[in-house]
Amino acid sequence: MYAVEGPESRRSLSRSRSPIPRIKQLFSLRGPSVTRPPIEASGSTIPIEIITNVGRHTTSLRDVLSISLTCRRARASLLPRLYASVDLKTNKHCKAALESFSRCPELTQHIRSLTVGPNNVAWTSTSDYLNELTVVSLIVIMASRMPLLRSFYWDGLEMPDDKLWLALRQFCPLLKSIGTSIGCLPIRGSDSLFDFRGLVKFSLTVKSDSLEWLTDGRPSVEKLPRKCWQMLLEHCPGLKELTIGGSAPSPRLFDTRHVTAGRWPRLRKLILGDVRLQPSADADEKRQEQALRNFLLAHPYLEEVAFLHPGGIGFPSSLTLPRSALPKMYSFSGPFRYIKSLPHLSHIQQLSITTLHHCLSAFPPTYAILRVLPSLTSLTLWIDLSFANRNTIHDDGNIFRTLLECCPQLLSFEVFCFTRPTFHVKEFSAALRRSPHLRSFSLTKIHKTSDEDMSHTAARIAHDNPNIQHFTLRYTPESWLTHSAGRVKQFGHYEILADADGLPTALLAYEWGLKSFGQTYNRNYTHTLKSPKMRRGSTSSSSRMSWSSSERARSPRPLSVLSFNSFSQSVHTK
Repeated sequence: MYAVEGPESRRSLSRSRSPIPRIKQLFSLRGPSVTRPPIEASGSTIPIEIITNVGRHTTSLRDVLSISLTCRRARASLLPRLYASVDLKTNKHCKAALESFSRCPELTQHIRSLTVGPNNVAWTSTSDYLNELTVVSLIVIMASRMPLLRSFYWDGLEMPDDKLWLALRQFCPLLKSIGTSIGCLPIRGSDSLFDFRGLVKFSLTVKSDSLEWLTDGRPSVEKLPRKCWQMLLEHCPGLKELTIGGSAPSPRLFDTRHVTAGRWPRLRKLILGDVRLQPSADADEKRQEQALRNFLLAHPYLEEVAFLHPGGIGFPSSLTLPRSALPKMYSFSGPFRYIKSLPHLSHIQQLSITTLHHCLSAFPPTYAILRVLPSLTSLTLWIDLSFANRNTIHDDGNIFRTLLECCPQLLSFEVFCFTRPTFHVKEFSAALRRSPHLRSFSLTKIHKTSDEDMSHTAARIAHDNPNIQHFTLRYTPESWLTHSAGRVKQFGHYEILADADGLPTALLAYEWGLKSFGQTYNRNYTHTLKSPKMRRGSTSSSSRMSWSSSERARSPRPLSVLSFNSFSQSVHTK
């Protein structure tokens, strides 16, 4: 749309694709008149089709929001883009956004995807509780004003009241993707949740706000309602994505043997959590392994498969697949022993190893398997580094460096470490320099009292790793036994802006955290990094010195207000 001159401009756009500077330049153009025309008049000189197309092709919702604020016509044309996908993760955002939406049908008419997470374990303090029935009532009011809704996911502590599903079925004819969390209350067999037809996505996820239930031992196996299996197996032949169960350890275990009886020709994604594919230790494991094997063979178009906790009596202890199985699969999550049996390792681009790396001997086999994955661009690990201080040869920095050296094409790296003692981020940042192709990472670890301010840490990471484009830091206040949960004490999402030479110049940051007595804070700011000229010719040793430098980050400078969509984009976790 705009001419780009010279190689330096092309390099700049390759790192930062924000159209905001060009939009500002266009709006700053004036005629011969000395007085500056009003913003609305300036905006009218640019065809609204250009503004709309720029907004539609801009990946950052922050930039879309900024463009929409230039004039009323721009806002009106970009409302469908701003509110197409709404993801509300905190109680504050659920209440404020839903109350606003219930009064503004001109906004809700654009919503195509809605995710609501009241009492989210990660983002809610134990003293803050939102009545989930109030949230249900607000969504019921909105239902008749969301004619374009195609996807809805409920992520509360308990399943929503039945009237929610009744309203969605009645007023949202395009709704074909649904999901709900399950708490400790029984699942009603007559629930309207199981009266949907022709679904393409369905999710039933177990949630828990604590791990106190573990003191009573593992829960007994439950059966899902007959209506659930009837809906999935008989009335949803075009199913593309299916998720059942929660990450291990799960407070509720469901018998899901009926899954292997399903035949969905269009199935692309399958996620099975801590469930039971065989009901007891006395079950015929060979027979169940054969059933799972036949199921995978019958779905050659599967692209993403996740077994979040196979092993023991829940899943077969081994899985042998022929060469003809899973020819399209590029993403896999599961234990190490299942990874070794995959028939097309060269196709794997995204890998999540759900087995806990809890000792030094667990890492060499992982190094070996990573070296035979030539297409791997995304890696997720759950590790325990509590042994690191007792072995100086295999310190945590060496572990991270070796992992990254085994994956030379890695673009995204995610690490969960919920064990004590934990490590400093500076060791992790130093290891990242061994992966020059890396573009993003996410680090979740237990908070240490010696950790410096998160904004200072983020600035130092940007200085030391100019190849990184965006990253997430997440600190938890306590140990957690599953890689996909844990309360958040501090959270930061950072986007790095670069100059024409690809050197970082500024951080766009969103930070959220818990204060004393359960109060929360959040802030958006821009932090200017060190001048690119001062960094030219810097070596790895000078980068390491930045961690001990006395330089302090500048005081956060607020950005323009972000929409609820922008918040969900910043804090999205999987």
